[in-house]
Amino acid sequence: MRMRSLLAVGLLTVALTVSGTAAQAVQPSRIIPPPGYRWVGKLIKQDFLPTLGRKNYLMAMCVAQRESNFDPKAYNSKSGASGVFQFIPNTWAWASQEAGYGGASPFHAHPNVGTAVWVVANYGWSPWGGQCP
Repeated sequence: MRMRSLLAVGLLTVALTVSGTAAQAVQPSRIIPPPGYRWVGKLIKQDFLPTLGRKNYLMAMCVAQRESNFDPKAYNSKSGASGVFQFIPNTWAWASQEAGYGGASPFHAHPNVGTAVWVVANYGWSPWGGQCP
């Protein structure tokens, strides 16, 4: 009986350690943009945090990392997705207009991030799918 208890405690400790490590690995609060794009992370914080709160700011950091690694010039030649939040051309055309950035390039970080704020405020994160906590 004692051996079984020790084994159960050991397995529980390992499980908690592994799950704690995995949880820490995907913690959006630990996302730091690459050195050349730290200013993009600051822009995301400036636009998301006061408008949509900490949870959405952390999600924005995760999405920006996943979509473009914070690079405003990121481009997907297959879909045409562009900029920090990788807007596809049709979405960029109407969303940037509605967000007040009509005519701006999706490769300019400020309108790209600002349009992402507008999209999230009105439609949530569903346009970007999952993979972020």
